[in-house]
Amino acid sequence: MKQNYLLVLLLLFAFGLRVFNLDKYGLYIDEKFTILNAHGICVGGINQPEVIYQKYFTPRDFWQPKTSEDFFNAVARSDFGTHIVYNYVLNTWVKVFGISDFSLRFPSVIFNVALIALVYYIVRKYLKDTKTALFAALLLAIEPLNIALSHFARSYTLSFLLLMASTYFFIEIIRYPKIDKRKYLLVVVYGLLVTLSLLNHYLNFLVPVCHVVVFLIYERRIKNWVLMSLAAAFTGGVMFWWFTAGGGQWSMQFLKDKNALHLKLATLHPDENPMAGTVDPSTFKNVSMKTLPLFFDLNPVSNGLFKAIMGIKNLVILSVIFIFFIVGIRNVEAKKYTVSGASLLIILALSWLYTGKKSGILLSLLIYFLLYLFVRWWRIRHKSLSLEARSLIIISFMMMFLPLIYIVADAFKSGHTTSLSQRYIGFSIPFVAIILAVGISELTTQPRLIRYFMYAIMAYQGINLYHELKDLYEDRSPKYTFVANPRIPNPYKSIADQIMSRYVKGDTVLIPSKNETIYSSVLKKNEIDFNDAQNLNVYFPKDSDIPERIDINEHNKFYVVHRDGTKELIFDMQGTKYRY
Repeated sequence: MKQNYLLVLLLLFAFGLRVFNLDKYGLYIDEKFTILNAHGICVGGINQPEVIYQKYFTPRDFWQPKTSEDFFNAVARSDFGTHIVYNYVLNTWVKVFGISDFSLRFPSVIFNVALIALVYYIVRKYLKDTKTALFAALLLAIEPLNIALSHFARSYTLSFLLLMASTYFFIEIIRYPKIDKRKYLLVVVYGLLVTLSLLNHYLNFLVPVCHVVVFLIYERRIKNWVLMSLAAAFTGGVMFWWFTAGGGQWSMQFLKDKNALHLKLATLHPDENPMAGTVDPSTFKNVSMKTLPLFFDLNPVSNGLFKAIMGIKNLVILSVIFIFFIVGIRNVEAKKYTVSGASLLIILALSWLYTGKKSGILLSLLIYFLLYLFVRWWRIRHKSLSLEARSLIIISFMMMFLPLIYIVADAFKSGHTTSLSQRYIGFSIPFVAIILAVGISELTTQPRLIRYFMYAIMAYQGINLYHELKDLYEDRSPKYTFVANPRIPNPYKSIADQIMSRYVKGDTVLIPSKNETIYSSVLKKNEIDFNDAQNLNVYFPKDSDIPERIDINEHNKFYVVHRDGTKELIFDMQGTKYRY
């Protein structure tokens, strides 16, 4: 009962972290794509002829009903055929709860808090350890990327939930001995969850791959192979339809064009590359310097460690320091004080060679020691663990490394570093939390001196996390919010509200045409841009007949032209300043 109270408090804490400042800052560009796609509207207006081919149009024209084909077309043109499951959920959600920024982002909060509860339940059920389950839930509750993505109207947190739920049903399938109605139901639900997760984002395939590996290791029952083959055939059939007739039919061409563009950007001189730092050539140095931070930032325990280390050389030194740290501890336990003393001297010498921040030494000892405790726990306990416990641990361990390996391979294959982004592999975070939760649980059984030493480092890391989250909440975290300067509240909603309050019949709204983007210097295009018109009309009533016109000679300012010909300035976007 006490554990249930702790879980409820933890979930409330996690909920509070995610709803705090939820709607304080305007929508990021990907969220704007989400709003349009969720309504079956193509970014750029290609399926809105009543808008883009008319000199004048109205919100009623903008909100013309859309078909399923429109939905598919919309996600294909801006999201290469992904996020469709989330978009359908959001479409239904906003019909009930409205389209405010808080409402748009709130489903992401729900999915992420539900994920925390699900991970707790899975760990407690399969590892038979409430303490480890609570540690896993706590790690997810305070993990910065989980909090950041809960502030985005985007499909990531839904993917995390679908993938963990599919893992639960997969483990239930291989642990349930009978072939009966319950087994059939488990397989059907599992097939649906995997299918939905793949439709939500293609990179999610890495989790079912881990399921396949575990199935190959442990499953020997022919009937289970038949049932899982049928589930795989169903998923494969849906995905085949999606890529040939559904919204994914342009995916490969979309990715090919995007890769070609990013490769062109990567080959430019850094001063000419508008996305330098994100899209760079895939040299060994660039890839390694971007990948290692991703590995350490997959959990709150070592978040920011590589930034403190400041280089691969220092990472190697710290790895050697940890080896001698373990040698010293084990020899103290064996009362071989000469060896442990020598290990201490070597650690001090290596620390002198280390040139990064001194905090990096402590944080590296913490994460390495937790992983060491996990490995030791597995080596001692794995034979006595249940089939479901072993399956969960193997899947979690593979998920710690497989997504990283995949995006590194993709970076070298494509020639640029676009894929090396934490949010693309964020679905591995719940699995990493399970591994580290085992390590933390084992830490509580260590000798008092070691235990308190590691607790002190955790407390110090808690201060670091506080500052990381403070930047996130203040919208000053390029790492998590993708902006360095705080956004203002949604400018398009404010513009729409001002227009509605000032408009009288006979007035006309003039909307700017900002015909340049971050890619303009490479694409060399000079077309009318309908993005401002689309982003504004989202917030007008669907039955409104306010006449609007795109002003191709104005790139930033919104006006209301009154009946007497006077122009009233409503808002100035100031280039990219308010176009996030």
